[in-house]
Amino acid sequence: MASVQDIMTPQLFNLWPEDSAADAIDYLRMLNIHAAPVLDEGTREPLGVIAISDLTGELARTRVSDRMSTPARVTVQTAAVHEAAQTMAESGLHHLVVVDGSRRAVGFLSVVDVVRAFLD
Repeated sequence: MASVQDIMTPQLFNLWPEDSAADAIDYLRMLNIHAAPVLDEGTREPLGVIAISDLTGELARTRVSDRMSTPARVTVQTAAVHEAAQTMAESGLHHLVVVDGSRRAVGFLSVVDVVRAFLD
């Protein structure tokens, strides 16, 4: 079976905690994605995840950090796909931030990525 690094999205789009929530929803819509990790600017460690569903209502003067889900659920890039799938199933989440051995974000994993891996 494949590992997470074989099926993750390595072109990581992320947001920073201080980004405006209004800009965040614009970016997500423009890129046609449903969620993105929120990273610490210095270490690139995941702090949370922001999803379109987190960005409803009044967004003026609201930061990403005000709306993101925390803590970020992560999986290590070397983990087996079935381990990541189990984490998703147990948590009810549709995305996991993929980290390396130093806990730096290196990719993003969606439930669609996992389903494709199981179908191949």
